[in-house]
Amino acid sequence: MAGPPPILLVGESHGVALAGALALREPEARSAAFLDVRPFRPLVGEADGAPCFAPGLAEALAARLGPATRVAACIGGNKHNAMSLIASPEPFDFRLSGEPETALDPRARPIPESSLRDSLEDRMAGEIQATTLLARQAARAGCPAILVLEAPPPLGDEAHVLARADSHFRSHGLGERGVAPRALRRKIWRLQGRILRDLCGRIGAHYLPVPPRVVGPDGLLHPDAYGRDATHGNAWFGEEVLRAIEARAGCRPGAPAALAAEGRP
Repeated sequence: MAGPPPILLVGESHGVALAGALALREPEARSAAFLDVRPFRPLVGEADGAPCFAPGLAEALAARLGPATRVAACIGGNKHNAMSLIASPEPFDFRLSGEPETALDPRARPIPESSLRDSLEDRMAGEIQATTLLARQAARAGCPAILVLEAPPPLGDEAHVLARADSHFRSHGLGERGVAPRALRRKIWRLQGRILRDLCGRIGAHYLPVPPRVVGPDGLLHPDAYGRDATHGNAWFGEEVLRAIEARAGCRPGAPAALAAEGRP
């Protein structure tokens, strides 16, 4: 592929799966480059009373943006897990509007969807700000509207979650309290997606759901897509998402080398 890759992936830990998929491709099939913004955290600061990117981040983006660049953002994305992965000492449940009617957990306290949405939006404030700034900077550089990627669904295998959870979840009581119900975790993930869809409508971005192949029949992450921890996808997941980005961006998808053997842990 001549010239710089036409797709710029801007993100944090969920972007590692996409970077892993790119690494398994032949060099000429690498349609994207990954800008890991974690070294710039906190991503958003303030100048003259207005939010702005952290020092160095705007410059790093400017060096990579241009009219031919399609930006795909996966900033944050783990807030649904932060809110719902660990079982609550006071179990709660809610009805997700527009979803098929399901019985609430009889042991849980019912909470209005609007209250949970407000709480989740508060948790997502930083990534909402950063995604908004990214959309503005991309537009100033003449890029097409950015793509905002849906986070991987929750992992349904509780044993995998308990065995692979990182120190953040362990320090917050995962071992003592266990994993929250699958149905609740899926609904919180879906609620996060709705918040980001609405954000896209406000900032002129496009929301890109995860491809159907990486979702199992239970609506959670397909076991073949599990990463090495409790919340992320693997290189096969990343390859499927890359192909969805390429299709949306009008790029010819690359052919990964032996991905089925190498991309899954």
